[in-house]
Amino acid sequence: MKTNPPAPFEFIARAASLNTEFANRVIDTLCAAHNVPRRAVTSNRRTEAAFWTRAIAMYIIRQAAPISSQACVDIFKRHDHGSCLHAEKRIEERMSVDPAFKARLEEWKKFFLEPTA
Repeated sequence: MKTNPPAPFEFIARAASLNTEFANRVIDTLCAAHNVPRRAVTSNRRTEAAFWTRAIAMYIIRQAAPISSQACVDIFKRHDHGSCLHAEKRIEERMSVDPAFKARLEEWKKFFLEPTA
């Protein structure tokens, strides 16, 4: 018996749910690793620790999941998509001048993006 594929909105809802789950896992893991409360990452706090934890999380999530800048804004409770673009720019700038930071970010990307055996 041939079954009909799910309606397109079901695919969209499933993808959004998976992206949100992935984003939450990234945020929670990075907050724990950097000893930064989650509320600091999803608030307007501008401490250095909160900023870099948020920026790294945004960068990894945007690299891994096909989400729009607007979805990134929604996840992190920012005001506009410029916040996500700014975070990505700062990450790329720092990677270009700080090899240790780049190596650590590559480790995080590998941790989140490569399947475990």
